[in-house]
Amino acid sequence: MIDKRDSEFTNLTRCQVEALLECFDFLANGYEPIIDYSSYDIWVIVLRHKKKSKRISVQIYQNFYVIRRNGEVVKTVSFKPSQDRFKAIVNSDLSIGVVKLSGGVSSRVVFT
Repeated sequence: MIDKRDSEFTNLTRCQVEALLECFDFLANGYEPIIDYSSYDIWVIVLRHKKKSKRISVQIYQNFYVIRRNGEVVKTVSFKPSQDRFKAIVNSDLSIGVVKLSGGVSSRVVFT
């Protein structure tokens, strides 16, 4: 599941990293993962609020993602295609570090 502590997600596009950061923000705001499915071209994460009946689904592709709340689209984000790849590191306190892997000099991008 996406809240797995002390784990890594590698070879991600910038779009996939941004979508994951949004998912971890949902976790920090009372949501819990109920579905985490990925295939070659899509990653679907479904979360449910612990106290409310709200359900959020995030469909992540290489260059765009869609967030739905209770079935209604609330956000769509697209990125230009890029060769840059990233690694997201989830720490035990659910903070996330992102490291750029390719497309330039390796560097730390963000810690949340």
